[in-house]
Amino acid sequence: MLDSFFVSLIGNLSNSHRTKSYIYDIILIIDAKWGRRRMPNFGEEKAFSLVEVIVAMALLLVIFIVSTQIVMNTMTQSNTIDADFTTMEIADGVLKAYQSKSPEDLDDHKGKGEIPVNLPDLLELPAGKKVEQYEGHVLVTDPDETSLTNYLTKIVVTVSANNKETQLEGYVER
Repeated sequence: MLDSFFVSLIGNLSNSHRTKSYIYDIILIIDAKWGRRRMPNFGEEKAFSLVEVIVAMALLLVIFIVSTQIVMNTMTQSNTIDADFTTMEIADGVLKAYQSKSPEDLDDHKGKGEIPVNLPDLLELPAGKKVEQYEGHVLVTDPDETSLTNYLTKIVVTVSANNKETQLEGYVER
């Protein structure tokens, strides 16, 4: 289309060889910039082949799957650690509450085995705190070392949640 336009334009101009040469140069420049697009020579193109693209996508997929697994495992471990830490905090609170009791109160609990503990009341938790999933038991005994029996009372606190048990041991002077 452009060629026929310029050919008719050239025919109307002077028959000078120099004028025609300039016009042909202009046509070539315009044609190169705005003219027809030529089919690329795929043999000379520097591009990725289909196989290379598929291999790259497969590698990216493997990396994505492994990364997802790592993130999921990290989240699971984080939740487990949080639950274990909460159980440990509750057990520590119960142990401190029993260590603050008088020796006479502790002697009343000796020999009765594991005593169930009402966690919200003992720890004085606000009503909104959810501790129903936790169970607490306290065992008040004499120390394992018989020579310390007259001086110390042993307190073993067991707190369990979701089939996991945390046990803390502490002593109180008589």
